[in-house]
Amino acid sequence: MNMLIGHEHIIKYFNNLVEKDRLAHAYAFSGPEGVGKRTLVLNIAQNIFCPETGALNHKRDVCVICVSITRGDHPNVTTIKVDKEGVKKNIAIEQIRQLRKKLILKEMTGRKRIIIIDGAEFMNTEAANAFLKTLEEPFSDINFFLITNSISSLLATIASRVQSVRFNVVSDGKIEKALVAKGVETKPAKEYASLAYGCPGAAIAMAQDKDLYAATKEVNRTVKYFISDFISERLKLPVILSEDPQKAVLQINKWLLALDGLMKEQLQKDDPRVKLTANSMGKLLKLAELGKNTNINIRLALEQIIFDRAENKI
Repeated sequence: MNMLIGHEHIIKYFNNLVEKDRLAHAYAFSGPEGVGKRTLVLNIAQNIFCPETGALNHKRDVCVICVSITRGDHPNVTTIKVDKEGVKKNIAIEQIRQLRKKLILKEMTGRKRIIIIDGAEFMNTEAANAFLKTLEEPFSDINFFLITNSISSLLATIASRVQSVRFNVVSDGKIEKALVAKGVETKPAKEYASLAYGCPGAAIAMAQDKDLYAATKEVNRTVKYFISDFISERLKLPVILSEDPQKAVLQINKWLLALDGLMKEQLQKDDPRVKLTANSMGKLLKLAELGKNTNINIRLALEQIIFDRAENKI
């Protein structure tokens, strides 16, 4: 189940650009994980390289060209993402160097190419600087798409050279309707949409993976520890947090989504704890930035935040 849900104005905008062959040199798609950034980039690539995408009843999930793009083995679409085998779990400079070599080689063929930097915020400093040089090279017929949770997490010199496109969360109603249209029963579709906090990819993943659904419910349960009056409950959070920096940042992003949903509920109910929730989100955002850009021990840092609150420092 791989589909675009919501973002109609963005989809229409890029469909027009592709049709008129007016794509800019580089874009940065930002927004929460699972909101639809990656799916739209793949959709754009399919529209460019598959001659049948405009045909009536064309099915992208069975088309050979479209599937090869989604799978990541189309020769004209290259994706750079976190090196999971690496020690530091980031996008390393060697990956960018290999990309540059590939671009120089393919420059001779004159073929159009799409380059996707998936998780651009995980480029280390060396990789980001190397990518900046690549971005500034006058390669012809190439479009870069950077996928990131936040444009502010990118190197400022990179952010200034790309067109920024922000993906906002999608309404529960749209997500639920799309899931039902794909055969998911109404009751679970409604719950998946509610737990996804506006991110269709999360809802789709839960519909396909019951273990993930259970884990997401657990995230929504534990996130309420942030506003607990009992320090013993709040101190459960650092224990839950992964020791792996990249996984910890992803966990924090999930907590942020859940806290955002909780804050909306609190605002509707005029709950006085809304300020505490907003404060927790601010602290977590800073913690996520530190986790991506420094060697900080995130678990210890989270413990300190909790103790600071106990001492009324925050």
